Amino acid sequence: MVKKKNALLWLVPALALSACSDPPSANVTLDAATDDLGTTDVPTNTDTGTKRDVGNGDATRVDVVPTDNGIIPDDAADAGDDASADAGEDASADAGEDAGEDAGEDAGEDAGEDAGEDAGEDAGEDAGVDAGEDAGVDAGEDAGEDAGVVDSGVDAGADVMVVPPPVNNLPADALTLNLATPVVTVTGSTVGATNEAGCRTGGDAFYRFTLTRREVVYVNTFGSAYDTSVALTNVMGVQLTGQCNDDSECGGLQSSLTAVLDAGTYLVAVGGFNGATGAFALNFNHLPVGNGQAVAVPDTSAGVRAFTGTTAATGTVAQSCGGSGGGPENTYYFTTCPAFPSTSLVASTCGGATFDTVVEQRSTNRAAAVCADDSAGCGARSASAATLPAGAGLHTVYVDGFNASALGAYSLSLAFGGCAAGQTLCTTGGCTNLQTSATSCGTCGNACAAGLSCNAGACTPPPPANDLPANAVALTLATPTVTVTGSTAGSTNQAGCLSGGDVFYSFTLTSREVVWVNTFGSAYDTSVAITNAAGAQLTGQCNDDSCGGLQSSVATALDPGTYLVAVGGAGSTGAFTLNVSHLPAGNGPAVAVTNTSAGVRSFTGTTAGLSALAQSCGGSGGGPENTYFFVTCPNFAGSAVTASTCGGAAFDTVVEQRSTNRAAAVCADDTTGCGARSSSVATLPAGAGLHTVYVDGYGTTALGAYSLSVSFGGCAAGQTLCTTGGCTNLQTSATSCGTCGTVCGAGLVCTAGACSPPAPGADLPANAITLDLSTPTVTTLGSTAGATNQSGCGSGGDVYYRFTLARREVVEVDTFDTGYDSTVAITNAAGTTLTGLCADDSCSVNDGQVASVLDAGTYLVAVGGFGGASGAFTMTLRHLPVGGVTPVRIASFPTTNTAVMGTTVGGTSAFASTTCQGNAGGNDVSYWFATCPSFVSVPFTASTCTGTSFDTILTLQNTGAVAACGDDSCSTQSTVTSTLPGGANLYTLNLDGWSTNSGPYTLTYRFAP
Repeated sequence: MVKKKNALLWLVPALALSACSDPPSANVTLDAATDDLGTTDVPTNTDTGTKRDVGNGDATRVDVVPTDNGIIPDDAADAGDDASADAGEDASADAGEDAGEDAGEDAGEDAGEDAGEDAGEDAGEDAGVDAGEDAGVDAGEDAGEDAGVVDSGVDAGADVMVVPPPVNNLPADALTLNLATPVVTVTGSTVGATNEAGCRTGGDAFYRFTLTRREVVYVNTFGSAYDTSVALTNVMGVQLTGQCNDDSECGGLQSSLTAVLDAGTYLVAVGGFNGATGAFALNFNHLPVGNGQAVAVPDTSAGVRAFTGTTAATGTVAQSCGGSGGGPENTYYFTTCPAFPSTSLVASTCGGATFDTVVEQRSTNRAAAVCADDSAGCGARSASAATLPAGAGLHTVYVDGFNASALGAYSLSLAFGGCAAGQTLCTTGGCTNLQTSATSCGTCGNACAAGLSCNAGACTPPPPANDLPANAVALTLATPTVTVTGSTAGSTNQAGCLSGGDVFYSFTLTSREVVWVNTFGSAYDTSVAITNAAGAQLTGQCNDDSCGGLQSSVATALDPGTYLVAVGGAGSTGAFTLNVSHLPAGNGPAVAVTNTSAGVRSFTGTTAGLSALAQSCGGSGGGPENTYFFVTCPNFAGSAVTASTCGGAAFDTVVEQRSTNRAAAVCADDTTGCGARSSSVATLPAGAGLHTVYVDGYGTTALGAYSLSVSFGGCAAGQTLCTTGGCTNLQTSATSCGTCGTVCGAGLVCTAGACSPPAPGADLPANAITLDLSTPTVTTLGSTAGATNQSGCGSGGDVYYRFTLARREVVEVDTFDTGYDSTVAITNAAGTTLTGLCADDSCSVNDGQVASVLDAGTYLVAVGGFGGASGAFTMTLRHLPVGGVTPVRIASFPTTNTAVMGTTVGGTSAFASTTCQGNAGGNDVSYWFATCPSFVSVPFTASTCTGTSFDTILTLQNTGAVAACGDDSCSTQSTVTSTLPGGANLYTLNLDGWSTNSGPYTLTYRFAP
């Protein structure tokens, strides 16, 4: 087939190959301001719809019709060799129309099939798969209309479209960027480019840039026309580690990278995602970086970012203020996206820096740097308040030193879009605390006058000399109470005890003491705290209001060492009076007595170790001692106080009472009627004071357990204030038995106000004898002779036994077979009788019996006597475990069937199994009953056969053994039958569910055949 050739392309093939652009030399520098190549614009391959000049810029030019893509066709032998997609479309269209008119339909179809197949296959080989497909199909269709005759002189199979790569397609041919400005923008195209940088798969183009010093670089392709990629490489085109990006964090299909680079030459490669190519815009941002740390700020949303750092070595970046910032500097950098709105930024070292700082902020998309040095209210520290421009940009913040010797640690806060809580953004000073700023006190710009400082938003005199813990005024504790006056006006809050400003006083203890500090007599609403030597508040040692007023007090025992007292206020300041009282403390526990109202306070304790405190009587109290302390308020009227160990002590005691507002100590040893125990009777002086009571041992070996009673202002109910012994129970006092001063003879004790033989050892709940419940029945013998009445069950003296239950059980206790009119009670662990569990005459005899279901815990049994009776007794305790649902007592013994109804639903399984059925895992309920000594042996029957719908198990048990068990006696229900022995005993009837069965039931029982 004859094909026409384009005469112009045959004449100038070299020009045709280079017609897509006027490429500059690879070594020519781009003009950053105009994007010009020297004085000649870099051409762009776009379709203008008109002819383009192809040439090298001389006077002779050849006009060539551009294709749809702005690509000039090349010559080729035929359509099968070198076919271009677009050339095929343009040339074939005209040819097809003319040929269709001249040659006819049949010839067009035949020629179309031949030419289409040949052109598609050959073009796929030579010009690429896509070009081959398009050229083959278009050329085939058009040629089919006109047998391949070409109108306009351009043959469909002869014109091949070749897309030359960009001149900067290879790293060696990278175009050079001129970094004379902070932002350099160039445009270009990757159409026809090959992939060299290895960042994604699209072809890429290279740009070279050279840094003469360390800088942070931000490159992006915002504004590009296709899905781009961008990479940073070395001069050979080898990608820097991690420096490849496809889609920027700004969103969209464009790309961006940020990197801190040392001085040197690098390349930027603009490519595409997944083979994409097209026209692009490359934006290159750069700003200098100091010689220190370069820290990326990842979050620019509204809020405050906090950093700490240290500058060192020498400075390398000159700032625009502060003597050019001659010290070393650290750099903080971040980038903004195209959609970023203009926002404020405050960069401040006012939070803390050890040197004279300079803070500067720069942005590539803002001409001026914003620099701050010695900001108002920050001293030698600085706060830079700037506005970040809208849109994409690179931004830096520098923390610099004023001069070469200004370096060290600092804190930096970056407030984006506002200031931190408690701060206000002022025109000068940046984010400012209006409560403390001397240049913006209360309101921005309100500077305090000379000699005043800003406290709580008001200009006040400068803080006192002892405003800080390090400047605390030392107190000398030469007397029991030391009083000083001062003022907190102008002070700052350091101790954190309330919010008012505070001042500090120090004191040193050479031995363990009780210390009381108060502000009674002060002129404003004070606070007071005790801190360690560094000013850190001791746990719990902060007080606001005390003794019903606005003044404050704290008291505590302190070991030897140095401490501080902080006098502050409840949000206020003013003149104050500080009182510090102190008394020695023993080596043992120091216990606070919190209630000094009229009445008796009781304590127990044990002394141990060595003596640390000499008393004023009793051989100087050479044993170890425990301390009790309390304070009285300014309006205290004064009262008597009796401190006594006469209630009980295992050793020879000495008791002493001291007060800071009374010169003499009051000491007692071996008080009459107390044996080796002691009772100190003193008068507490009126007014505010610190007071102590010491329980000491007479000699170094005198130590152990004791009971202490402290009586304030009179005696408790049942006690009488006697001349000797203080508050005395005339019912029990051996020195005032019945009446004050009536002393019981040798070998006698005071019982119920009468001298009698001493009580047994278990006379008090605290001395109860422990019972071993390893067997279901425990029997013990004893005597109440000489015992006092403690339980209140009957009026005779009683003795105590202790028992502990590991789980819920039913317990029966009786005194059957006792030789006198006895009583029995069950009490809690402290000796208080439980409701309903006191019995005198039971089972028609003069002995007692009590029974009840008790939860796990410790209990006491009190055996006593009616009407003051006492003597030898027999006590028996029986116990059996009970089930999960509330146990039910069978209180009477009916001889005919008696039915009770209930449910085990909602209960628990207390018995995983029973001794007669290993799979009793359902919820269970227990019925129980106790019998008297007169109980006559009788058959007992219980059944669930009537009215119960679930599979039950019954077990009858007494304290001797399992009496009977039944399972599936009537279908899945159960019956038990057993002959109960005569006499006193305890029984349980447990109704359980087989496996996990549970439900409503009817239980029928009788005490007869």
